[in-house]
Amino acid sequence: MHAPRKSRAEYVSAMSKVYSQIDALLVDYANLAKVKSVKATLDKAWSNFQKNATRYRILLKEDSIEINEFDTQYLTQETRKLQYDLKIEEYTVAAATYFNEQLSKDFANFGMVSPTRSLRSASSRASSRLGKASARLRDTRTAAAKAALAAKQAEQKRKRSSEIEVKRLEMEVNQSSLNWRW
Repeated sequence: MHAPRKSRAEYVSAMSKVYSQIDALLVDYANLAKVKSVKATLDKAWSNFQKNATRYRILLKEDSIEINEFDTQYLTQETRKLQYDLKIEEYTVAAATYFNEQLSKDFANFGMVSPTRSLRSASSRASSRLGKASARLRDTRTAAAKAALAAKQAEQKRKRSSEIEVKRLEMEVNQSSLNWRW
């Protein structure tokens, strides 16, 4: 069970490196082609992470604390991925707008009319997906906290029950030793 966990950590590390590359590229619209290339690398790493996570999750027992922790970690990574997808979409929209404005200026200099189109709907769809993923993450964290609390309460109840049983047995032993002396 440790191998899938290790592989998942390696995929998370790989995605973190790609996130750093993306952050460095998003500062200049001239990097648009490179951003798209790095995004493809990110998508491949995410796909590998998902496959590994699916295989690992099957090995976990339902309603266990470990599965709740796993789900929380998975949703955290999913939210991070969606945040970067949104960043990239917003960057792409901004770059396209910038290049369209440059093109419009060039056309205006030649006395031509330039075509324009809205790219805002793609950004709003990505934002909606991010909101849904954040809500799922919040719900999963709440469920994990409830499961942890229930497990803790069950452990405390089991411990109290064991203590009561030990005391009862001690009393029986004491009682029988008193009866044995008579």
